[in-house]
Amino acid sequence: MSKPRLERPVTTFERQWPWAGLAAFVGFLLVVMTLLFATGFLSKINDLRFGPNVRGYTATGILMGLLSLLFVFLTMWYSARKRRNVTGATMMTWLWAHVYFGLLAVLALVLRHVRPHPQFVVSLVTPTRPVSAAARAFIDMAAVDTH
Repeated sequence: MSKPRLERPVTTFERQWPWAGLAAFVGFLLVVMTLLFATGFLSKINDLRFGPNVRGYTATGILMGLLSLLFVFLTMWYSARKRRNVTGATMMTWLWAHVYFGLLAVLALVLRHVRPHPQFVVSLVTPTRPVSAAARAFIDMAAVDTH
């Protein structure tokens, strides 16, 4: 008589790749949203809250802070889940959610404090980078024929 196998099929969310894909997608959206708001396209509404900067008092900074807080709470929920199963999900599902929600919390916190310069953001989308006045003067001076 053979030993019974204690294996069960692994569900989709017990694997790492769905959580990694979801975290990459959400992270990409957070970065794009931060870069978009750093251009200041909504500054006509309220220059203080929607101006071309990302700081703690701007709408983007407040949103990133709240998202970071939400991701931290979702990360901490893993500890509560270990003590009592309130959701019905397995521990492997909660482990991967814990890992990737923690990474998203760090990303949202970094985006809140990074403060991308508007000219840098604009130079990412425009085909040519703007040249400063000092660099233009140097280029013009170097172009003068010295014969």
